[in-house]
Amino acid sequence: MTQQRANILNEFYAGASGKADGFRYYKNASTLVTYFTTMKQLLVYYYRVVHCEGGHFTRAKPDQVLPGDVIQPTAQQIQAMDEIMKALALEDEEEAELAVKHAIRRLYLALICHTVGSVPFKSPVLSFCAMLSRKVRGKGRGLWEEPGNFNSHLSALTWTAQLVLFDYACFQEQDDEDQIPVFLAKICKKFFQQLAETPFGHILQWRLYLFKVGKAAIAKHQARWSLDGQTVEYRGVELQMSQISDLVASEYQRAHALLYDELLFQAKDLTPMESWRLKDDLDLEDFGGSWLSHPSNA
Repeated sequence: MTQQRANILNEFYAGASGKADGFRYYKNASTLVTYFTTMKQLLVYYYRVVHCEGGHFTRAKPDQVLPGDVIQPTAQQIQAMDEIMKALALEDEEEAELAVKHAIRRLYLALICHTVGSVPFKSPVLSFCAMLSRKVRGKGRGLWEEPGNFNSHLSALTWTAQLVLFDYACFQEQDDEDQIPVFLAKICKKFFQQLAETPFGHILQWRLYLFKVGKAAIAKHQARWSLDGQTVEYRGVELQMSQISDLVASEYQRAHALLYDELLFQAKDLTPMESWRLKDDLDLEDFGGSWLSHPSNA
């Protein structure tokens, strides 16, 4: 992944913001788990809602329109899913694993490289996004997700889709690596920018709207001051300005007890130290050097 290729993958971002930040391929381990889980959920959604006969959702009344009624899978998507099911039926485990990986990659590519025109929700990807926009557990179940939370789901799909496209470009041009940027630019221009009538063309547009809305959104839990400016209330708890000194003293006593009673086991023969007198040099280059060996702390 060169910087030039990273910039090509993220060209849609440069066009929308004017910034030339490239694709950020490094992610924390926890973020990777979240992103890949979301992409796996897309695969499961396609299997349950599109592939399985009868669909996943229950029709409450005869004329109710379900997601499966709107989604229109392409021939490439149907073929890729059939290949996945055939690969899973293979008896040789190594052969089956390799075949499944190739078939899943083809399905993801078919889901990304899909022109939807004026009917966005015929795309399995955008139908899945509609499901992600609703809260599924906890307080407020069934309500709309907050703009920032929904945008996080879209970020996960966008990042993993970029990874899939880059993997496909490397595979497609493995005999001539110099052609990878050319192929990447071509496929991104066609399917992965805001003006494209494709699943991720819509997703990238939605993200722009969500960023705009998110800036104007009012936080749910805000501190409120009384009219006289002497009392602040936060989530049902009131605090007066005259109580600040008591609060600070209380926190100090708790910290002191935690340090001396629990961490130092109530040791009495320790040399008293004043932390503000300690010196440290963060630019110290000596191996093993620390504030313990600093001359000023002798």
